[in-house]
Amino acid sequence: MKEDRHKDACNAPLKINAGQRRKMKTTAIMPAYNEEVGIAEVIKAVKAAKLVDEIIVVSDGSTDKTVEIAKTFDGVNVIEQNPNKGK
Repeated sequence: MKEDRHKDACNAPLKINAGQRRKMKTTAIMPAYNEEVGIAEVIKAVKAAKLVDEIIVVSDGSTDKTVEIAKTFDGVNVIEQNPNKGK
């Protein structure tokens, strides 16, 4: 059985049997603080790019409608942090 050699994040070799390749998942994590004016357009642009498998919007204590708007999109996960934690 032919094996391909890859390395993990620690540069250690990984053995992956030929035919067992898995597609890597790409996640867009979008920090947002009071972004109700532009969050919808940003989410639409990311979804239209077809390069991202998952979108996560992290609201850092937003007091506007950022969370409500982000939740209207199918397939978008929203995390709310209250109170605002900053960087």
